[in-house]
Amino acid sequence: MALDYQPMYILASGMSLEQRKLDVVANNIANADTPGFKKDFLSALAYYTPDATQQPGESPDNPSNNYVYPIMEKVYTNYTEGPIKKTDNPLDLAINGKGFFKVMNDNGQILYQRSGDFQLDKNGYLVNHYGMKVLSKNNIPIQIPPTAISINISSNGDVSIVNQGTNGVGTIVGTIGLVDLTNPEKAGNDLYNAQNTTPDNTSTLIQGALEGSNVNPVKEMVRLIDLSKAYQVYGNLEKGLESTQSKVSNNFG
Repeated sequence: MALDYQPMYILASGMSLEQRKLDVVANNIANADTPGFKKDFLSALAYYTPDATQQPGESPDNPSNNYVYPIMEKVYTNYTEGPIKKTDNPLDLAINGKGFFKVMNDNGQILYQRSGDFQLDKNGYLVNHYGMKVLSKNNIPIQIPPTAISINISSNGDVSIVNQGTNGVGTIVGTIGLVDLTNPEKAGNDLYNAQNTTPDNTSTLIQGALEGSNVNPVKEMVRLIDLSKAYQVYGNLEKGLESTQSKVSNNFG
């Protein structure tokens, strides 16, 4: 029976792999205009049975019992920088370098992001579009007083404000902290987790600009078409194999 099931499992695993690739590419395309988004790609392995022989007594869905079996390894992220786009919004920040912003959610958990489309909440805190507070180098939320009439953010992250009646004299209220991440992992949306972080003193900030996605939508669309065709081929082969085995069973069963 293993010989009957073996081709079916190989084709099914191929379809599963192509479907997973389609999901990854479709997500890349959906985020082609998301500030700071980093595209993903799926890594796969091919399992080869030693000497191309079966191992008797094993279930046919076991990779070691098939001649060639594709195995999904991991989804990797491409961290190359996206293009810098000018917005002239003083709360928009683009990172020139490999650093990440630090943000804190309501539970006190620190997460990281590349996108710098920030805003002020009702209490004057600098927050991301999820309402998470942007942190300073010392992990302190940065708050802008209501008396501020202008905000300037320097390339090294110093946030200075000009208050009413100060004749244009600026006051620094905090310094945005940037960090390097060791083996970052996506935590959903445009947020990241990391086991180890170190202060990033080499990246700089550009006020009034945003980093675009590093997704090339044209290339991703081409990949999507190729993957869709490959998925259809696997499906047609599986239907053909099922029809052939059904005929064999009817004639010799």
